[in-house]
Amino acid sequence: MPERDKATPKASPPDDLQDLDRRLSAKIAARKPARGEEEASETGQAWSIALRLSGDLLAGLAVGGGLGWMIDQVAESNPWGMLVGFGLGFAAGMRNLMRTAKQIESERLNGERTD
Repeated sequence: MPERDKATPKASPPDDLQDLDRRLSAKIAARKPARGEEEASETGQAWSIALRLSGDLLAGLAVGGGLGWMIDQVAESNPWGMLVGFGLGFAAGMRNLMRTAKQIESERLNGERTD
């Protein structure tokens, strides 16, 4: 570890802490979004949540319908396998949608409590 030059005065701890506080305050103030940016950020978050929830539902429908179609091809039971598959896919998609919505809501509430 290099030694300090004896001619260089050593800053007292309170000056160091005040300097650190000043620099941290400046950094925090610089990171806060402007009012318009904050509203745009909220809009982007809302779109993100909407796409995530609709994706959950559509994925359930696609998987259920696809499996039902495959069963129809093997068992030659057109269209009953696909209809049952869509029904089960819809139920699974709704279940995933509700689970994701609860998770997003709990994250939002926990985030508000810590602010």
